[in-house]
Amino acid sequence: MALLTLANRILLLDKMIRERETGQIDELAAKLGISRRQTYNYLQTFRKIGKMYYFDPEVQSYVYLNE
Repeated sequence: MALLTLANRILLLDKMIRERETGQIDELAAKLGISRRQTYNYLQTFRKIGKMYYFDPEVQSYVYLNE
């Protein structure tokens, strides 16, 4: 069950970044139902697998660098 939840959160995070709907880190954590620290860990995992992103203050969302 925990693995399914992890996979669902990763897919949801990817979708929110692609659609520019993450909000700031606290809002993103709330949307994922995890702590702020866990959210940073998920984002760090994305970097480790080559999914480069940045926070765009204009749209108030994390966005992928090359998309």
